[in-house]
Amino acid sequence: MSKRTGRDTRPRWKCPQSTWTVLTFSLPDWPNAARGALRNKLRALGFALLHDGIRISPRDLSQPAAALPDELEAPDGHVLRATHVPRGTGETPLRSIYDLDSLDQAYRDFLGAHRPAATRAPTGNPLVYRTQLMSEWLAFRDRDPELPEELLPEQWARPSAYALFIGLYDRLGPGAEARFGEVLARVDSSLAQVQGPSLSREGRRDRTHHVRGHDVSGDRHEAAPDGQARRDQR
Repeated sequence: MSKRTGRDTRPRWKCPQSTWTVLTFSLPDWPNAARGALRNKLRALGFALLHDGIRISPRDLSQPAAALPDELEAPDGHVLRATHVPRGTGETPLRSIYDLDSLDQAYRDFLGAHRPAATRAPTGNPLVYRTQLMSEWLAFRDRDPELPEELLPEQWARPSAYALFIGLYDRLGPGAEARFGEVLARVDSSLAQVQGPSLSREGRRDRTHHVRGHDVSGDRHEAAPDGQARRDQR
């Protein structure tokens, strides 16, 4: 969990979800404005539209979804946990309800923008860059549905982008901490030695998570948590 942002940076995709959260309801008398607000709320929770009146999510949203039928005053609303059964052809129609192409391109754009910084000596203000890097990565948390691995396209760019994010964030750590100490020292010299968080400073014994049989960190290890950004399997 990020202390500065209050957001969780942990990758949740690496334990494939065998069950989906399914929300069904019918609201024929709702005005269009109310329907729009509802769509936004369901999207924010992580639900996608499967069919009219049926929303699904690969995440376990049982608790937040359980209150929705009563909140919506939809007595015929139901919340289910269901298993996805692929077609005999191997096709996965569920993939088509998510815009994975544009998301994959966004991950590739992230790689293109930040890969040069991972191979050269840090320049500029490392504290500013590190904060920017975290902000950009957190934006994916709101956009990525985090589908089970079997529904993802080949050459999915997210693992590489995540590995770059982890490595670069930690690499910028010493410089960012030094800069942060300088800023604090202007206020109170006793605070100058305060160290900022790292994604891999401690707990490297936990660096064992894999995606598609490969370690996502790119160095056969994955960053483990401290106070700033703990990671686990969802």
